[in-house]
Order: sequence, then C-alpha cells, then structure tokens
Amino acid sequence: IQSVVKVDHVDSSNHHHKKSVEIGFKNKDKTAYFGINPGFGFGWNRFADNGSIGVSKNNANLTLDKGPEFVFNILKGYVDLAPHHSLRLSTALGFDWNTYHFERNITLQKGQDSLGYTIDDAKHFSKNLLRSTYLSMPLTLNIRPVRNSDFTIAAGVEGGLLLGAKTKQIKAAHFFMFRSL
Repeated sequence: IQSVVKVDHVDSSNHHHKKSVEIGFKNKDKTAYFGINPGFGFGWNRFADNGSIGVSKNNANLTLDKGPEFVFNILKGYVDLAPHHSLRLSTALGFDWNTYHFERNITLQKGQDSLGYTIDDAKHFSKNLLRSTYLSMPLTLNIRPVRNSDFTIAAGVEGGLLLGAKTKQIKAAHFFMFRSL
C-alpha cells in the first residue's frame, strides 16, 4: 500500500494539470483506493410508492412541484473487481441535502412512525416544503462497457442517517388594488 497526495498544479505556462484533490491510500497495483476526494452532485427527488416511482392514487396529495437534491461527498473508495477498471465496487461518505416542494396545501404530522399529513386547501400556502439533511453512504457497482472510456453504467443502494429535517410553510398574501376611473 502506498499513500497518494495529488493537488492542483500550475506549470510555468499557466496550464492546470489536475483539477481535484486526492489524499488517500492505493495498493501497489492500483486496484483499490480509499481517501479524501471531494465530489459534488445535483439531482431531483421523486417519491417511490410501493416500488414504483411517483405516487399512487392513494397518495396523490403528496405530488411534488419540484424536489432538488444536492450532494457533497468527502471520502471516496473503490475496489476494481475486473481488469482495466471494467467492473468496480465504489463507495463514498458525505452529506445529502433534499428539498421537497409540495403541490397541495398539506401539513406534515410530527412524531409519526410513518408519513402522516392533513390537507387544508383553505390555507393557500405560497411556499410549502420539507428540507432534510442526511449523512449518506452510497454503494454502487460500476460497469465500464467501453475500454479506455469514461462512460460508466452504475447501480446501487444508498444508506443514510437523518441529521435533521424541517418544514417551511408560508401563507399566500392576498393583495387588492383599487383603481378609480
């Protein structure tokens, strides 16, 4: 096992040679790595309801207007299972921030073992959202079907520990304007 330290490097002609930071350990044949390697991700949240993506008719009140997700991974690790990095098992450790903007005027109930909510269409929220923060750890199996290419197909699971969650509801203000003719 050897230690690896890589940082941005600018040569005399102002050309950057590396755009990430890696501090970690690799084995001598470079088939495994674990260390600090920051990475970012952005995506959109959707609910999975009884194994299908989206909500069923029974849970139609939970339809999302939008649901952005931001991920910041600090640690990264992998083990190559086949030559030339064609099959790799990867993991990371980081933070996952999710925001769920609800279409309907629902209020989530506290202290429930499962998701509970009430509907009050008389409230007319201009903003109705749930924010959550997780310590997350994905585990993926990566397949690189084209040799010496960056094209990768990955599938896996992600576990997380809820660090905090809160709701934000803002009632819509009604403004009336009178104009004399």
